[in-house]
Formats: sequence, C-alpha cells, structure tokens
Amino acid sequence: MDMKKSAAIILLAVVFFLFGGSSVYWWQTGVQQKKLANYAAQMEQSRNELQQQISSLEKEVLQLRSTNLVLYCEKQSDQKNRDSCFADAAVKYQDIKLCEHIQNQTTKDFYCYGKVAVKANDPKLCETIVEHPLYRDECYADIAVNNKDLALCEKIQYQTYKENGCYAALAREMNDVRICEKIVHELNRSGCYRDYAVEKSDPSVCEQAGSFKSGCYEWVNARQPQ
Repeated sequence: MDMKKSAAIILLAVVFFLFGGSSVYWWQTGVQQKKLANYAAQMEQSRNELQQQISSLEKEVLQLRSTNLVLYCEKQSDQKNRDSCFADAAVKYQDIKLCEHIQNQTTKDFYCYGKVAVKANDPKLCETIVEHPLYRDECYADIAVNNKDLALCEKIQYQTYKENGCYAALAREMNDVRICEKIVHELNRSGCYRDYAVEKSDPSVCEQAGSFKSGCYEWVNARQPQ
C-alpha cells in the first residue's frame, strides 16, 4: 500500500512539474513579449519624434537659405542681374518661391518656373506659368519626354507644339513610330515619320513620310556608314 502511495505521490509530483513548470514558462514568455512590444512602441514613438524634429529643422534651414539668397540677389547691380540671380538660385535649389522676386515676365516664366518644374520633374509646377502659354506647353513637353509620359501631351494647348514638340519627340524617345499616328495634321505627321526614320536610320519608315518621302530617303542614306 505504501508503495502505491509513494508511486501516486511521485506521479503527482511529475504532473505538477510538467504542467506547473509549463505554466510558469508561458507566463514568463508572455511577460517578455509584452516588454518587447512596449519597447518597440517606445522606439517607434522616439523615431517619429526624431523625424518630426529633423523635418522641422530642415524647414528652418531651407527658410534661412531662401532668406539669404533673397538678400544676396537683391544686392545685384541692376534688375536684369537680379532676375538672373533669382532664376539661377531657384533652379539650383528647386525653390520655386524665389521666382516670385523676378520682375521680367519672360525670365520668370521660361527661365525660372519652367526650368524649376523640369528639374523637379513636377508637371504641376508648369501650371505656375500663366502669362506665356507656349512656355507652359514647352514645360509639359519636356517633362513628358523625360518621363516617357504620353498623357502629359494632352495638357499642351497649342496643337502644333503638342504634335511636334511632344508626340513626335516621344515617338523617337520611346522608339515607337506608332505614336506618330496620334498627330492630326498631315504635314506634322509626315514630319514625325521623317524625323523618326532619320534618327533611327530606318528607311522603311520613309514610306509614311508623305511629301517628305524623297528627302527622307536621302537623309537616311546620308547617315548610313560609308
């Protein structure tokens, strides 16, 4: 009987050790996981706070730089030099607000707004060009070609520039002569095929060059290695 009691006691001890120990282990694991989760949350909060501080500091630095540039450009000898100074600084630092200090409208639209937009690769900035629609069209066309984005051609107001400055340029840039088909005016479309054929040294495209066909063949042949 004593042996049975002893065996039972031993069995109970083993069960307690297994299940009780397991419970302690899982409890400790849960505590550790909670601590790790809290630590991760604190690290994320610290990272966000640091990022906000960096962003705020960057804005202050940009504002200070902009202020110093304005002071520097305003000291130039005459208005032409001042305008050039603002335009150069705006393009270099992609700070379109500096363009607002320019007096000459051509310099402001073409050499400042347009150049900043292209360098920043931001077609929305082309919308700042109001007084000279042709410069705005050129802005859209340049960004369209740089990004191989046909959709931007649709923003161009002047049909001739849309066809020659955007569609035709993109046909060559994207190595896709089919883009010439988007050109409505026959003369411009023929010119698109001709320019594509000449640039790509592809005489087969000359067949679509309309009134430019004969000249197209001559120019393509002239580019062939002797």
